[in-house]
This record gives sequence, structure tokens and C-alpha cells, in this order.
Amino acid sequence: MITQPIIANLRRHRLSEQTIRDIIIATLNALYSRRRALEIVTPEQQWWRPDPDSNVVQVASEKMRVLEDERRAMLSRLLGTNWEAG
Repeated sequence: MITQPIIANLRRHRLSEQTIRDIIIATLNALYSRRRALEIVTPEQQWWRPDPDSNVVQVASEKMRVLEDERRAMLSRLLGTNWEAG
């Protein structure tokens, strides 16, 4: 996981802030993409059902929202609240 000491180490190596930002965002995007794939059951994964199970849809949507909120909060903590503007 990315921590403040890792970011400080990247700065010591004189990487530009844009490069550091890109590394952090790409790393967290990959981490949360993997988590979504492993933790969320989607209606498509229940291919044998003729119609999507509404409970599966609802639970998947909520888990996606929670993971996205978590990802965004971590990016804000690591890069500051204006990380999207960079």
C-alpha cells in the first residue's frame, strides 16, 4: 500500500509532482480494480439466471459505491483534496 513515507521517498528521488501523482493514482486504480473484481458479484456472473437478481444488483451497486468512496478518500488523504484538478 502507498504511504506517506513512500511518497516522501519518491520526492527524494526528485520525481516531479505530476509523476508522483500519476504513480499513486495508477497504483490505487489497479488495487481497487482488483478488489472490485474479487469482492463484487455482478448479475453477469450469474449467467444462468434468465433475469438479474435485483438483490445482487443492489448489493453490487452498494459495494461499488463503498469501494469508490474508499478509493477517493485515500487519494484525497495521500494527494490532498484537489487531487483531481492536478
